[in-house]
Amino acid sequence: MSYRTKFSLINPEREEMFTNLLRVVKQWAKARQIYSNIFGYLSGTILLIMTAKICLLYPNGNLLFLLRQFFLIYSIWPWPIPVILDSLVNSNNIFQNWNLKNLLPSEYHDGDKMPVITSLFPNQNAAYNVNNHTLNIIKLEISRAYKILIEETDRNSSKNLDENNLIFKQLDYKNKFCHFLLLECTSIKDINDENQKEFSSVSPPNCGQLKTRVRTLLYRWVEKTVTQTKNKQTIILKDRLNNYHALSGFSRKRRMNNNNFHMLRVIWLVGLNFKEDSCSSIPNSINQFISTLNFHMGKINNKNGFNNHSLYGIYSNHFELENM
Repeated sequence: MSYRTKFSLINPEREEMFTNLLRVVKQWAKARQIYSNIFGYLSGTILLIMTAKICLLYPNGNLLFLLRQFFLIYSIWPWPIPVILDSLVNSNNIFQNWNLKNLLPSEYHDGDKMPVITSLFPNQNAAYNVNNHTLNIIKLEISRAYKILIEETDRNSSKNLDENNLIFKQLDYKNKFCHFLLLECTSIKDINDENQKEFSSVSPPNCGQLKTRVRTLLYRWVEKTVTQTKNKQTIILKDRLNNYHALSGFSRKRRMNNNNFHMLRVIWLVGLNFKEDSCSSIPNSINQFISTLNFHMGKINNKNGFNNHSLYGIYSNHFELENM
């Protein structure tokens, strides 16, 4: 994908500008915790295509102009209208090529929400994992970045892009969210079991596989969780939440070893933005909501291949998070 985009679609004289713009938007996405295809956010391939589109639309722009246009255009982009760099390749009987039917819900997918189409055959949606909730987070961050760039342009006519620019400010999740969901993956290796694979120095066995389930688990949890109070009042989680944000760059690991086993715990963090609850109080029915999530995660934990691994959800607030 990168070879085709850089050397076939982009003017060779503009390759450096294209590369610089791509580097800048990657830095922005990582700083704002929306750089993870696994969690349903942006990825290197998605940003490459989106960046190439801007460079093709404005072949003579400087870096700051292209960056402003990147955030302007994608802040008003009418998703799910697809981002396409060149004509789609005609499909054949061997490969399934992307087409407009992919926008429609199916038995296994709710339909593409943010189609960003690769130019290599077969054409595919690089942003297939994006859902309604993660798309809203992406759109909010794009709009924020554009607003900052416009305000800074009004104050300063400089054409230089400083690394200290506010668009690169790290997401202050402890102040942005009052409530959090901690997802803890525990992986245990029995030292005496020769059949178990060695621990990876990067991540525990299968925690990477469990991480791929987080996106769909969270989506289904928010969309389908319904609980009742003691007074038989029905509470729908989807109606209580403004949004949730799985922090793509947050990961905490802890190892515990003894003579019989090695254990590795990995924690991922999800910010929860409730509509009515304040930071000083625990959201109503939060324990019931998380119990429902743990029930579904328990089903995954019991499946074959995850016997020595588990995923569990815990509620926390921003005060308790200060020590993490």
